Amino acid sequence: MLTLFALVKDDADAITNDTLVRDLKHKLAWAKEFEIKTETLVFPRVTEGVMTKGNWSVRFEIRPESSMTLSVKELQKILGKKTQLPPDFQRYNKEIAVGFGDDPQKEHTNEIIFIGEFLRENYPRVVIFDQYNQDVW
Repeated sequence: MLTLFALVKDDADAITNDTLVRDLKHKLAWAKEFEIKTETLVFPRVTEGVMTKGNWSVRFEIRPESSMTLSVKELQKILGKKTQLPPDFQRYNKEIAVGFGDDPQKEHTNEIIFIGEFLRENYPRVVIFDQYNQDVW
């Protein structure tokens, strides 16, 4: 399973599960092949956006600053030497964790790339971090 972390500055608290699901449905032409909905987990009690096609799925969990997995300051230390980050990166306050289901046959590589492109287009100045490779997409 691959997880990417999309870090954004969202002072207006405009990024929600509802807006994310709406944007996925309306801005991705190929998304009509997927079932796109929100799903509330019991433990931990969290609501996620979910895209499903057959046995493969992508899960989007929107996390406010208090629940972010990544520390913006620590990430800047890791990436600052090799990646140009936005000047206001220290004020980024929301994380969208994007978990891609296992894909051993590499059948969904295009969808993974397209979702990365969607995040870049939908959230200007987003920083998409690949924790496994310690790099920015």
